[in-house]
Amino acid sequence: MADYGDILSKSLRFAVQPKRWLQLLIIDAVFYSVAAWLVLSNIQNFISFFASAGMDLAVIGPVVSFISYMVAASVVFWLARMWIQGALLQQSANEKTKVADSYRYGLRRFISLLLATAIAAIIGGLAGAVPFVGTVLTFMVSIVLVFASQCVMVSKLGFAEALGNACKMFRERPGSVFLAWLATSLVSLVIMVLFLLPAFIAFGSVLFPALMGITGSDVSSFMPLITTITQNLGLLGIAAFIFLVGSSIAGAFSIKALTEFYKAWSKKKLF
Repeated sequence: MADYGDILSKSLRFAVQPKRWLQLLIIDAVFYSVAAWLVLSNIQNFISFFASAGMDLAVIGPVVSFISYMVAASVVFWLARMWIQGALLQQSANEKTKVADSYRYGLRRFISLLLATAIAAIIGGLAGAVPFVGTVLTFMVSIVLVFASQCVMVSKLGFAEALGNACKMFRERPGSVFLAWLATSLVSLVIMVLFLLPAFIAFGSVLFPALMGITGSDVSSFMPLITTITQNLGLLGIAAFIFLVGSSIAGAFSIKALTEFYKAWSKKKLF
């Protein structure tokens, strides 16, 4: 029987430890810094491209290059973050595990984790394509398969068995699984909102007036916005960094909480 309050408080104590959330923060900060640099270095090309409705041949090449770089960076980021999440999941399952050992273990389980995550995402995407009820079905899939990663990393199951085991756990206790998902999601959301407030204030006070000043689709009308961004990169960067810290803490909390719920309900010997 899971003690929800105890699990959530224990997970919060785990998540606020810098050695836990820093693992997520580093990869997030690197990726978003690269993405921001790519966007800022190509922003004038974007404005020219959209202002000409894609007819300005001089900027098509840079825009295509930007898209290619962003896709490549996103794929690398997604794979690296999955590895880090797997390692952090192992740390949350057994807090005595050394960080280096958790990454070696995460690498051994990476293919199964990758396949389980990818298949779950595909199922969710297909469910989302169903007319009228797609959003509801996507939420249902995410809840039913919420413990798939724990099945892979904690119980050492293959990707197919992990997905099946996650479904079985939901069938056995649908109400409990839903409450675990809901409680974890709500606490994570609160953490992210608290850390998002500085970003709202900074972006609202700095960017909103510049956005209101855009009166046309020509390049010159966007110049005040570009100038405002470049002049306030420090402030905007600090606000974004604060949010990433909160996002990392929320991510570590979510991983720990779901792992603790899984351990409480799993019938398989875990260690």
